[in-house]
Amino acid sequence: MTRYLSLALGAPQPLFSQSIQELEKASGQPGADIRMSSELVQLARLKIAELNLDPQDTTGPELYSALKTRLGRDDDIVRSSLGIKQDATTTDMLSHIQTFLQTHGTTTCFALKATAAKRLLKKKAPKNVMRRLGYRSLDSMLKHEAATHIYAAALMVESPAWNRSLREQYARLRPADFEQRSATITFPKTKRWADLSEAYVGNTHHNIRCFKE
Repeated sequence: MTRYLSLALGAPQPLFSQSIQELEKASGQPGADIRMSSELVQLARLKIAELNLDPQDTTGPELYSALKTRLGRDDDIVRSSLGIKQDATTTDMLSHIQTFLQTHGTTTCFALKATAAKRLLKKKAPKNVMRRLGYRSLDSMLKHEAATHIYAAALMVESPAWNRSLREQYARLRPADFEQRSATITFPKTKRWADLSEAYVGNTHHNIRCFKE
């Protein structure tokens, strides 16, 4: 079952199996990997059945075709709910999604103030971000780009050493550097941002990035 989890997660062997064995031994051999593998197999079978396919003999191409059909149907539902036309551009779609989320999901959050975020960036300029977004100076980038967007870009294109150095500055933050404020939904719209995002997805094979700032 550990081999099944390794394949499903794309985890390297034999390191993955060795790590599972060590965790099992340290926790009294509860067989967590076997239980999780069984749950995943059962859940996959249920989802395949929901697509009106037979879990016993469905082939890969059949499953892929059914998922494409389901995706198209779900996409139509989402477009209709948000008022997005079929010929809408990516920017149009994101604008509709932004409006919907901002209207229906408003809440408050505890966050780093923009002034404090910019201060940290001025002490540790994200030069790769500046280059990728086409800015010659940090001041110009801070003037035209939201600090939150710059932090997101830095996590994608700056080195681990750079990000580690930025986080080391957090030890000097004070309560006055934070605030309680309304959460906002934003997205950058320029071509350079689109290119940066596409490159990131191409390198990592996923389109989600989380950063606490």
